[in-house]
Amino acid sequence: MKQKAFDRELNNCIFIDPIPKIQLAELLQQVDVGMMILDNVPAFYYGTSPNKFFDYISIGLPVLNNYSRWLKEIIIQNQCGVAVPPEDPEAFANALIELADNPEKRKEMGINARKLAISQFSRQDLADSLVSFLEKACNK
Repeated sequence: MKQKAFDRELNNCIFIDPIPKIQLAELLQQVDVGMMILDNVPAFYYGTSPNKFFDYISIGLPVLNNYSRWLKEIIIQNQCGVAVPPEDPEAFANALIELADNPEKRKEMGINARKLAISQFSRQDLADSLVSFLEKACNK
C-alpha cells in the first residue's frame, strides 16, 4: 500500500505502524468516518465479525460500509452511517464525499453509532448474557 501511494503520488495518505488496541480509540478520535471495506466474498456473508465496526461505533464514529448482509442492515436501521453496494467504487466515493461535505450529518450518525454500541454491544451486557446462558446450561 505504501508503495502504491508513493507511485501514485498520493500525498494525503498516512501510514502508521501497528499500535496496541488500547491506543486505537485515541487515534480514532482524530478521524471523521470509519470505513468498513471488504471484498465481495460469499464466505464473508455468514459468521464474520468485522471488528473495526465495533471499534468505530464504540467511540461514536459514523461508518461507511461496502459490506452487504447483516452489517448493512444494522447501519441502515440505526442511521449510524452509510452502506453502499459491494464492488461499486463510484457509490463508495460519492458516499464519502457526501459525508465529508456534511459535518452535521456525520455528527448525528456518530451519536447514533454510540447509542448502538451502548444498547446492543456493551461488553458488560454481552458478558452478563453469556454467564446467564452458561449458568442455565449447567443447571440442566
